[in-house]
Amino acid sequence: MISMTLPQLHRHQCSIDGRVVQLRQTLAEMLAILLVAGPDKFISSSDLIEATWPDPDFEPDYAETILWRRIHELRQAGVHIENRYYYGYRIPRWAREHSHIAEAA
Repeated sequence: MISMTLPQLHRHQCSIDGRVVQLRQTLAEMLAILLVAGPDKFISSSDLIEATWPDPDFEPDYAETILWRRIHELRQAGVHIENRYYYGYRIPRWAREHSHIAEAA
């Protein structure tokens, strides 16, 4: 089970199965986006890219490749992320604990 509180987000951490995991800032931010979206909503790759790089002038040329790499790194850290080809990514309900980020957002 995964959870993240607002203080953990600021420290770039999350809790996975009761243990605190240190993440890079970019991974913590992407995880927060997935958690805030809710367990039943898939987030498309383009929406994740837009949330990660809101200014199109600063979006890297290989943004989708970077996105895939970050998803892979989160999975290696123990985060269960589902993906559907046409729908996008989500963290399912069974893989998450109550998160305080959604309440603060």
